[in-house]
Amino acid sequence: MGLGKSDEIFLIVCNNLMTTNDVCNAYMLAKTCLDTCHKIYPLKHIFDLHELQFAKECLTILESGGAKTSSHLKPLEHLLLQEDGQELVETLSVFLLDTQSNMQLTGELLFMHKNTVNYRINKIKQRLGHDIAKMPKSYKLYVAVALHRLLK
Repeated sequence: MGLGKSDEIFLIVCNNLMTTNDVCNAYMLAKTCLDTCHKIYPLKHIFDLHELQFAKECLTILESGGAKTSSHLKPLEHLLLQEDGQELVETLSVFLLDTQSNMQLTGELLFMHKNTVNYRINKIKQRLGHDIAKMPKSYKLYVAVALHRLLK
């Protein structure tokens, strides 16, 4: 299924849809969440249902109001209070959302050497007190950077 926004073309991969109801639900999900998905993952042009569902979860959090949104942004709070917080959150966002934790690719996207990315990621790990690329610990952080990106 391809849905476009202006001159951009997006492809949505929908595996394992068994019924026409599944297809209808997938279409409605794409119709309502594709723009949000593109804001979370601005470099992607091929999305799957999991990414659309994640975008819907993020929308639900944002629509539920300030208290719930704030609680989901809490994992970034300590970073954002630091002088270099914005650049660390930007590095973290690209690292988690855009490059699937690839240091080299993160460096390329941010126009910096991978050793600089490695330094920043280690600084983030130290400040947060846990490995940011290990699930399930990193899930809340993943949600937080996605919400932060949507709110920008």
